[in-house]
Amino acid sequence: MRVKPWGTSLGQLPKDTVLPYYGTAIASGSELWYLVYSNQFGAFGYVLGDMATVVSQNNPAASTTTPPVTTGYVATTASSVWLRLKPDANAETAGQVKAKGTVLAMTGSPVANGAYVWYPVVTAEGVRAYLRGDFVFQLADWQLEAYK
Repeated sequence: MRVKPWGTSLGQLPKDTVLPYYGTAIASGSELWYLVYSNQFGAFGYVLGDMATVVSQNNPAASTTTPPVTTGYVATTASSVWLRLKPDANAETAGQVKAKGTVLAMTGSPVANGAYVWYPVVTAEGVRAYLRGDFVFQLADWQLEAYK
């Protein structure tokens, strides 16, 4: 756990430690970091996404057949963005989002893969897929309120 992404270490957490995370995952280079609070250190800090697995407190083993839980919202920044079935630029497509500014519900935490961060989303038609992070941005609470 670190003070900031790639910053000074607060210390090492034991394997399988479960911590709440706050806000959104942030990207630093090609890595994702989660802002968490640790009782062990009595502080907020960041955990590298490659060293963590995001689980839902209500259902850690959620399957793809269960209804998606909304964890946030993203908006597209381009007029044509491919939906991918996996967080990979070479993955099979699941369609296209054809309008810049389209808002989609996120169904989990962002995933880092290679040089990109991928956002798991569900479309209005119920298609679950991933959008590449350089074509979307995650809405802050105030942006979501303004959108509504």
